[in-house]
Amino acid sequence: MSPRLWTALRLAAGVAVPALLVAKLGTGPVVAAWHAVDVRTAAAALAIGAVTTVASAARWGRAARITGDPPLRLRTAVADCYQALLVNSTLPAGIVGDVERAARRGPRAVVAERLAGQVVLVATAGAALLAPGSAAAVLVGLPLAVLLGRAVWTRRRAVGMAASGSRIRSIARAVLDPGVLALSAVALAGYVATFVLAAGAAGVTAPVTALLGPVLLALLAMSVPVGVGGWGPREAAAAAGFGAAGLGAGGGLTAAVVYGLLALVACLPGLGVITIRAAGRWRTSAPGSPAPLVPSPRTPTTASRSLPTPCTPPSPVTAGADARRPRGRAVAA
Repeated sequence: MSPRLWTALRLAAGVAVPALLVAKLGTGPVVAAWHAVDVRTAAAALAIGAVTTVASAARWGRAARITGDPPLRLRTAVADCYQALLVNSTLPAGIVGDVERAARRGPRAVVAERLAGQVVLVATAGAALLAPGSAAAVLVGLPLAVLLGRAVWTRRRAVGMAASGSRIRSIARAVLDPGVLALSAVALAGYVATFVLAAGAAGVTAPVTALLGPVLLALLAMSVPVGVGGWGPREAAAAAGFGAAGLGAGGGLTAAVVYGLLALVACLPGLGVITIRAAGRWRTSAPGSPAPLVPSPRTPTTASRSLPTPCTPPSPVTAGADARRPRGRAVAA
């Protein structure tokens, strides 16, 4: 299958799944989600997103030290993570921002920290969903199989790209590093907290222990490469998981839509990062910019004589030579 056709099918599936949910449950849950997001909820999502992004950036920096990629300052890593989150949330496939990070900063650390996040997510979701008494346990088999298959496929391609010089062991050390795994757990806790916040805003009144299984199931479904920014699979998994847990499929759909809106709010600082960086590039590349001119290096032809610097005015002695030359006098040949 060609990449364009595969992308078109994923986008079509991302649109078809929410359409089927709306046809089944009505437009009420979606309309309720739009009215559920207020300033206080958005501010809380922005604060949780800041903690989550800093944890992801610190995980990336630690993975870079282990894999041997260029070192990263935390401030730079946070800015890059915000930019990647915004790009991943608005473009298909959900990894375009990470590909751009890998191209600019080194691929091995990006591959390692993303794999570490998936390892922690799968392990935590498996423990929660397969625990005795979990009503959503019957729903976990297929999403887990799809996610694991995607992880293996992604790892085969990404590790093959990043480890051309037999650096696979360094990536594995970074994935299994206790510090990287701990930071991955902090990031996952931030995602879960945002989803619990969304469920509360959607009017789902249930203890966190009852929400944990369906929430983790929805987060797992977001990793399926369908749609844009997780929209579609997340709503389907949330409706099924919340319904199986006795919390109502409509409530699950509303909570998932609210989570999607809050996730967009949480990555809004990425828009500021892109704007500032674009403005900086324009100032240094636009015509008439104050960027300093760099002299050209000497060549064997010009090394023996001095070169004039740009915009050097002519010498006063030679500037008026033509003006002082008497007119009408023939110049000797």
